[in-house]
Amino acid sequence: MAAYRPGRSKAKEWDLFEEIEDPNKVRCKQCETEVSKKIERVRVHLEKCRNSKRRRDDAEDEQDVEEPTTAPKLDKWVVRTTGAMKKKLDEQYARGIYAGNIAFNAADNPQMRKFIEMTRGGTYVAPGRKELAGHLLDTVSDECEGKLRQQLVGKNVILVQDGWSNVQNQPVIGSCLHTGDKSYFVGAVDTGTNKKTAQCIAQLADEEIKRCEKEYGCTVVGYISDNEAKMVAVRKILEELRPGFITLGCAAHYVNLALQEISPKPLIGQIVEVQKYFRNHHLPAAWLAEKPTSVKPQLPNETRWLSHEECVKTYVRNYPHYVNIATEHEEEIDDKIKRIVENSGVYRSATHLEKQLIAVAAALNRLQSDACCAAEGVDVWMQLLANSELESHRPAIQKRFQQWLKPVHLVAYKLHPVYRGEKLSAKQEDEVHTWLEGRNPAFVGPLLLFEAKDPKLPKALFNETSTSTVKPGAWWRILCNRMKKSESADAVPEEFTQLMEQVQSVPCSSASIERSFSTLGNVHSKIRNRLGVQKAAKLAKCYSLLKSDEEWWW
Repeated sequence: MAAYRPGRSKAKEWDLFEEIEDPNKVRCKQCETEVSKKIERVRVHLEKCRNSKRRRDDAEDEQDVEEPTTAPKLDKWVVRTTGAMKKKLDEQYARGIYAGNIAFNAADNPQMRKFIEMTRGGTYVAPGRKELAGHLLDTVSDECEGKLRQQLVGKNVILVQDGWSNVQNQPVIGSCLHTGDKSYFVGAVDTGTNKKTAQCIAQLADEEIKRCEKEYGCTVVGYISDNEAKMVAVRKILEELRPGFITLGCAAHYVNLALQEISPKPLIGQIVEVQKYFRNHHLPAAWLAEKPTSVKPQLPNETRWLSHEECVKTYVRNYPHYVNIATEHEEEIDDKIKRIVENSGVYRSATHLEKQLIAVAAALNRLQSDACCAAEGVDVWMQLLANSELESHRPAIQKRFQQWLKPVHLVAYKLHPVYRGEKLSAKQEDEVHTWLEGRNPAFVGPLLLFEAKDPKLPKALFNETSTSTVKPGAWWRILCNRMKKSESADAVPEEFTQLMEQVQSVPCSSASIERSFSTLGNVHSKIRNRLGVQKAAKLAKCYSLLKSDEEWWW
């Protein structure tokens, strides 16, 4: 057992001091300073003594080392997220959510939040659904509006409009701006309790034109809509409100109507019966799926372009399998379906119809492209009329062509650097002259110079390389700049070239707004049915622009 030693244990500070002759003082072993022999005095001295020693040591180190060294900082092993960095991360995270059309509540998923936190070492907390649906959406939407303005400012554009009903069955009017080779979705308006009369829609269109010109700094020179009777009336009202304003119908819509008209209803009815049977009945659908080269049967839809062609095409491709299944499962197959499948006449007619529909579908695909201008639209119609496969349906195609065709289309075709009106009739040539003379009698002279390739015009612009590589609108802009520098500047008025630039930039269809409605439908879906029209329009605009891989976004 250890011996008992009375009293408190000696403080460690005394080890740094030594006894001297004076019983009331001690000497510091570090600096040899004598201090009072009291623990309080000792501790005060040690604090001063240690500081002085540290300063002396630092001074000695600076003398010994030529280049100062810094101790490693903790930042090297720690990921810090400052307020400015969090703001940038929040906005980029929001862009990813909007560009992927991801629901807001996905941001509140625990696994998603854990993943985001792990990427920054736990120092970053991603925004939740309320932030994504609130100020972050406003911030990114404003950013998109700014980028959009950069693309549209100073340009002549065409307003493309159409009506749509969302998942809540609310009437919505959507708008796109078309620059000649690209379209941009710019918004959607809930018409509310207003009746969708021609006068009401025309007023909304006029307000939208003013808004776009103010916010984007562009000039709206035309209006395109579908060919419903009400929209035809809207175009007439806009022409009265805005003299010289270009208003046109949709070529793709008319071609789709022609495609439906050249499809014999009795034949289509029989094909649809077979397609429905092998699509909607469990066993026939399973037997068809077992065939290696089979495809899913498609059905025609009045509102889905090209659906008639897809229906006939899939029937022809699946026909050998239909015959085999009808033979292998004779007792299980419906008698009426079996009779249609075994009727080789139906198959021959379907094969012939497929060839016709392929030609029309190819034309429709060209017309619904954003890059398809009015002049190219005229050429597409001309090719359809000249197609030998469609000779029996030429009157129906001609009827739809005439419904779409306006003098401005003929002017665009006549003054296109490539087409140059080569397929126009004498009557159509006269319409071109009349339209231009109605605009300005001085415009007839430049037309004749262009038609004759007059030496007063820059010869280099008429070679094949120039006409095939330069877009028609840009071609007329270049001609305008060249003429300003030439001695024959008065031969082609600047107002004429500006008009031609506008005419050559007019699209031939309203397909761009239909695509925007598809995007809007994907955003404002049944799952996200509580979104309002304005918020859904913001999300659709962000989605359309942010998913772009064009350089001007980054």
